[in-house]
Amino acid sequence: MKKAYWETALGIAIAVAIFASGLSLGFIVNRFPSAPGDAATWAGALLAGLAFAGTIWIAVSQAHRDRQEKRTLAELAAASFSPRIIQVMASVTEADAHIKSWGGFFEDFQGCADHLRKHELWSPADLIPLAPLPNDAAIKLAAAVSNIKACISMLEGAHKDVVEQDMPEFCAYMQDSLGEISLQLVSGFTECHRASREKTAID
Repeated sequence: MKKAYWETALGIAIAVAIFASGLSLGFIVNRFPSAPGDAATWAGALLAGLAFAGTIWIAVSQAHRDRQEKRTLAELAAASFSPRIIQVMASVTEADAHIKSWGGFFEDFQGCADHLRKHELWSPADLIPLAPLPNDAAIKLAAAVSNIKACISMLEGAHKDVVEQDMPEFCAYMQDSLGEISLQLVSGFTECHRASREKTAID
């Protein structure tokens, strides 16, 4: 979709440049200098049209190069991110299994939190190169980290914040939260994996 957008934008820019050049050419044809004093006007119209067309072309070409460069950086970053996402996904799966096998002790929640912090999480700055990826991949990966940190905090505070009779509801809430995190990670991984495969295929 983005490729089609830029192709359309490039086509429009070229059309505008041709139109401007056409106007200048029409002016030149209709007002071809018949006297030496008209030569400056004639030359000025020609140069103005060419300058405008050149400016449009340079701007569109530069925007296209910038977009391609950002896409390349995103593909390279995606290749290094995919293994990290897989590791975190495994930690989330282990945490979810830990909660499902809950034995009724608060210590179990600390073990669950330990699963979630097993692997280093990425920072917002780490995700900046992934911004060009489609389907808000970078945003979803950022949300996943934020939700993981929230879950860790709740799990570690369960012994003082959750009474025993509320444990089933708390466990259900945590499972829902971990399920949402898994979906966010899968979505981010899908786009990273697709981008890294495209980069490999091109190379």
